[in-house]
Amino acid sequence: ENNGKQKRTAKLSLAQIKSLPKVEVTTTLQCSGNRRSGFNDFRKTSGTAWSQGAISTAKWGGARLVDVLMLASEQLANSDDEREDGASHRPEEDMASSSSSSRSNEKGSNNLLQ
Repeated sequence: ENNGKQKRTAKLSLAQIKSLPKVEVTTTLQCSGNRRSGFNDFRKTSGTAWSQGAISTAKWGGARLVDVLMLASEQLANSDDEREDGASHRPEEDMASSSSSSRSNEKGSNNLLQ
């Protein structure tokens, strides 16, 4: 959120993201053009004339976007607190404090989607 303030960027390390809970989802994706060749029997359609088979199932895994965004938000909030106190701003300290607070708040962040 900007609220007239200068835009800022949160910088998260790969280690911080890997420390978040991993979620796996198995999903099936199907091309919307599947069986398009059958439609061509009635009226010409655009695109590749797929018959059948443009479909796949995969398992995706990693940190949920909501958890990554919460970690970034905590980092920016910690950065704001330091600036209001007049302390110098060092991004590496934000990253370290965000990582430890995200682990302690892990259970709370998991409840957002429940």
